[in-house]
Amino acid sequence: MRSEFEKLFKSQRSYRSSDKEAFIRGCEAAFKHQQSKIDELQEENSALVHVIKSRDIQLENEKHEYDELMNKLVDSGMENKELQKRIDAALTILSSKKKMYVDMVIEIEQALKGDQ
Repeated sequence: MRSEFEKLFKSQRSYRSSDKEAFIRGCEAAFKHQQSKIDELQEENSALVHVIKSRDIQLENEKHEYDELMNKLVDSGMENKELQKRIDAALTILSSKKKMYVDMVIEIEQALKGDQ
């Protein structure tokens, strides 16, 4: 980079050599300053990339946990439906036999009271 500045100023014969060197030093200082800004931004970018990757991993883990919970919920829903079918079948049987049991209880009650 310095050689480019030197070529430029050597082609300009009107500048004194001390002016050229001072200008070159100024340009080098400006370049270093801008380069330090770039370095800072690159460090900041690296830190942000790290944060993004960490968050991505966290989201993947949360998605995996969510998927597992959804699968358990679906499985339990299926189990609940199966249990409900069994309960409904038992209630149907009981309700069909209820009249018979009620009549039997009434007859036993009457027999115990001596109302026959």
